Amino acid sequence: MNQIILYKFICNLFRNKENFSLLDYKIYNHCAKRLIKKGYDISTKKCEEFEASEIRKLYSKYKKVVQNLNEKIKNNQKIKVSFLVIFDSVFPAEPLYQKMLEDEFFEPQIIVIPDTSRGEDNMYIQMEKTYKTLSAKYKNIQKSWDEKHQKFIDFSKEMDIVCSANPYDGMTHKLYRIGKLSKKDILPIYFNYGYPAVLWARRVAALDSLSKMWKVFSESPATMEEYSNSMKTHGENLVLAGYMKMDNLAKQPIRKRERKTIIIAPHHTIEAKFRNSIGLSNFLEYAELFQELPKKYPQIDFIFRPHPLLRVTLVQNHIWGQEKTNKYFKDLEKNPNLTYQAGGDYFETFANSDGIIHDCSSFLAEYMFTGKPVCYMLKTKDSIDKFFMNNGKQILENCYKAFSKEEIYDYIDNVIIKGNDPMAAKREEFAKKELMVNYPNVSTFVLDYIKKELGVNS
Repeated sequence: MNQIILYKFICNLFRNKENFSLLDYKIYNHCAKRLIKKGYDISTKKCEEFEASEIRKLYSKYKKVVQNLNEKIKNNQKIKVSFLVIFDSVFPAEPLYQKMLEDEFFEPQIIVIPDTSRGEDNMYIQMEKTYKTLSAKYKNIQKSWDEKHQKFIDFSKEMDIVCSANPYDGMTHKLYRIGKLSKKDILPIYFNYGYPAVLWARRVAALDSLSKMWKVFSESPATMEEYSNSMKTHGENLVLAGYMKMDNLAKQPIRKRERKTIIIAPHHTIEAKFRNSIGLSNFLEYAELFQELPKKYPQIDFIFRPHPLLRVTLVQNHIWGQEKTNKYFKDLEKNPNLTYQAGGDYFETFANSDGIIHDCSSFLAEYMFTGKPVCYMLKTKDSIDKFFMNNGKQILENCYKAFSKEEIYDYIDNVIIKGNDPMAAKREEFAKKELMVNYPNVSTFVLDYIKKELGVNS
């Protein structure tokens, strides 16, 4: 193996040393001994210096790419922008895509890419589901899987800018990883797939993929500070823009309703491996309660909208398995006043609801944009310090917290049915001040920012 490649490899291993398996240690020690014999310094300081120099080279390359795109614009050529999408419910850059469709300087397309981390069957199901949902709305959408030749398609030559919401390179095919795309003459930009409110977000911020982005668009001053402290670049490529995906909430029509509507949205993190990192989900504790609520409150309409990965997780044999999972969801749908939403856009649902009972991370901030009351499920009070960043704790202070089913009943009986919502004014003020940066015009801000960086005279 080339010594420079080996050095890059061991520096990458070193960054994740705290998560080493026995095999990782063996690989690390073998490589380290080989490099030391060749005279390489593999101390912490040297690895960090090497990493910083690699990032410097990358950012210098991006400056040249920007210059090339500026020349392209001067020659009346459009900038080709690819939006990579895995799940139909996770497309935070959609408002920007919509803006670019109408802009004379850009030629945007959507590419549906695979989730390769949860089995081949699920991968094909998700790709088809995402393509079907988005192709019903937009024309310029591509499948990444070539059915005829049974291989994934390399679109990199069609990209000037690539927009991603997936920071996990190991979650998708190598052709669509930022690690690979950043080596091309392409500008990668990133929007968070969810609002950073839990401590897990610091791990995401520290990933190599975010340091390799041309620009990372941040949601608020609080998330900007958190990411700056965690990123290897100390936030050098961060831009304070606002939480763009929420732009589309403001466009939703409000339907006339005679009945109250409550969303139930359990998270997917039920497996033991999440217990000490992002163990937010209370689904297994409240699964039977969710079956009971539509019967207990027949005057209320419920929308059961679990995290897209919950059902995928439940069907695993060591949890519920396929049969039990299918029966659970079938029983839920027998309730005439309950609707099961398996994914897709949820802003219309948000806009036409009266409250939400959930334990998700992103929805914690997102539902605040509606101004409506939130019931957030927690296992214990210790969970708050264990899982949430400071900004997440501040959001929770504006929620009704439920540590038991009795407190969920209380939220429905008093806050939703009777309308006793003492947090209303405080919640609205907090959202406007801390969360709603540039809302509902974040996409306009981002588009203008990109055009300015590329030298476009508006």
